[in-house]
Amino acid sequence: MKKLSLMGLTLVSIITLAACSSGDENVKVSDGSKASESTTVSESKSTAESSTKEEATSEPGKRSNPVALGKTATFDTNFFNEDGEEFDANLSITLSNVIRGEEAMNYLTSANEFNEPAPEGNEWIIFQVDEKLNKGDADVPYFESGFFKVIDSKGAELEQTSFATLADGENWGSADMYEGATLTGKHAVYAPVGEDILLEYTGNDFDTTVFFALK
Repeated sequence: MKKLSLMGLTLVSIITLAACSSGDENVKVSDGSKASESTTVSESKSTAESSTKEEATSEPGKRSNPVALGKTATFDTNFFNEDGEEFDANLSITLSNVIRGEEAMNYLTSANEFNEPAPEGNEWIIFQVDEKLNKGDADVPYFESGFFKVIDSKGAELEQTSFATLADGENWGSADMYEGATLTGKHAVYAPVGEDILLEYTGNDFDTTVFFALK
């Protein structure tokens, strides 16, 4: 009976630890610098002071407190090798250079003449992604297969049924990164004309999520 009790307590402890760690990215936000230029992992002083004054403000990177355009979000995540072995990682991501509407459509047409307008009532939105793998592994690559969901002003996901093609070498993602590597590219989504949206980044572990604003 003692052995069974001990095993039960151990199992409960493991489940509790897993529940506590799941989805806890501890996002830090830094001012002004792109991910490719910064390895900042601590929250800026101004942000910390603001958080102290506004106790009700949620943690950075949550939907209620998204990372502002041009600010760098730095957070922990993990990845796995081909054998299923887990590795710790730390990423910095910055979104910038947003264009939308007619300007975005013109950009897409120049990249590929076969790009079509966004579905009726919507407009294309193109943004730049700068990413740095601050912590990873020297021999096992972190494969950036993350993606951005489009979230409307009411909190609903806007499903993407049409996709745009960027010029060769411009697309962000789908690349191996070793510790210290940087990755820069563009990404295109669409949303209702003039709609204020958020972008929800989901990492390749399908557990890490960080919300970004486009303004």
